[in-house]
Amino acid sequence: MVLDGEGSTGAGPPHDEGPDRSGHQSGAGPRAQPSRRTLVLLVAPIIALVVASTIGNAIWPALLKKHPLLLIGLDGRNRFLVLASTRVSLVPFMVVGFLRRVASDPLFFVLGYLYGDRAVRWVERRFAPDTDLVPWLEKNFGRLAPVLVFLFPGSLICVLAGATGMSPLVFGLLNVSGTLAILIVLYQFGDVFNGPVSAFTGFIDRHFRVFTAISILLTIYWLWDQRRRGKSEMTSLAEVERALGGEGDGEDGGGGGAAADDDGERLQ
Repeated sequence: MVLDGEGSTGAGPPHDEGPDRSGHQSGAGPRAQPSRRTLVLLVAPIIALVVASTIGNAIWPALLKKHPLLLIGLDGRNRFLVLASTRVSLVPFMVVGFLRRVASDPLFFVLGYLYGDRAVRWVERRFAPDTDLVPWLEKNFGRLAPVLVFLFPGSLICVLAGATGMSPLVFGLLNVSGTLAILIVLYQFGDVFNGPVSAFTGFIDRHFRVFTAISILLTIYWLWDQRRRGKSEMTSLAEVERALGGEGDGEDGGGGGAAADDDGERLQ
């Protein structure tokens, strides 16, 4: 896969010339292969966050009733943030929501920067939605990068930002400001529509055991189905090493396609 678009080119594998800050190949010579320790430091937290998100998504009805702040700490999806906004005050909502939303973004950015196109392909297979939107994003990322990082800083967008050589400072400013803006909008949305949201959460509370059991069963089925189709987000360090080290470029390297995060909200 080649990253097209104005102001960007595809970043090559780790041993190829890396992109400069403008997204063009620098010509500075081959980039050294990152160490296994570097890969572990980047990927282990990502795996932990995926596990946390899966747990939160599985038992969200119980968490919403008893521990809404923990819910958004485990899984910061838009829908959970809106539901929790009626039960959590603004400051803890912003702090926990912000930390959860940005936790993996710099990790994916650095993966893209260090591993280039291989990291993009791995994230595309594991995390990106299976839609025609993905090729379009890759083709037009150079023109739309600032807007995409501000509004949709998910795994694919962040790894593309790193692979095309976006300045870390620019990425950080866009990522932080965009995340804070989205959190404020979601909190205000919950406030404006407090009546309907509270009515829905109240209904969930009254039957939370039933909804939690259903949610757990659906999550188990989803995990099984994704694993069966080779699209599971739950991966191992060995699989990541094969994919990013050059042994996983084919279908066996990382599974074909990835499960979409429920919402194209973060294109994660």
